Amino acid sequence: MQRTEEVTRSLRALFWSVLVAVFGYLLISAFEPLRLNWGAPWSDANVLTALNYSSKYGFWKTSFTDVLDVGPLTSESYHYTHYPPFAEIFYGTIRKIAGGKPLDITVYRLFAIGFAAIGMAAFYRYVRDVWGKGLAHWATMLCATNLLWIQFADAMHQAPILFASGMTALAAIPHQISPAGGGKDGETDSRGPRVTSRLALIAGTYVCFLTAYDYY
Repeated sequence: MQRTEEVTRSLRALFWSVLVAVFGYLLISAFEPLRLNWGAPWSDANVLTALNYSSKYGFWKTSFTDVLDVGPLTSESYHYTHYPPFAEIFYGTIRKIAGGKPLDITVYRLFAIGFAAIGMAAFYRYVRDVWGKGLAHWATMLCATNLLWIQFADAMHQAPILFASGMTALAAIPHQISPAGGGKDGETDSRGPRVTSRLALIAGTYVCFLTAYDYY
């Protein structure tokens, strides 16, 4: 379903310059301490607090929910059940792998930026397959330079994971609904790519739902 369209050298250079600048800024700012005036600092702090409990008591004892409290885990500890806990489970697993010790917030932000990059690549692919490469370049640059996106692109909480999983699922749709199977430049896809895109659609949708009820 991908459209063939020439992209000028200048547009391609502008495209990569914008992406390098934006993600360069994100990588540099990832080394800052917890910020209280940008992004979702209190949500990030909630994740850090929840990781202390999941690391000490395990996910089973915390009932796979976010425990945002002080002191030891008891039957009266505050469990936050407003949203599904995929972000906390993911970062909690990273901390478990690291030996259960508290990690610098930069480590978690780097993973978040990785999710943001996956989402941006999937967004580009979706627009490219539906409307062509030219519009995909412009749409991706506009998305990447949007201040609302930038301030949440390195957040530990939901936004980067939602962006990655949601756009991954969306990018798989053209390959499922195209009569030719979403083949490149009009070619017919083999069964392999179509099955792969179906798995991406299922996995992306599932992760979306497990990350936030209001985004699935």
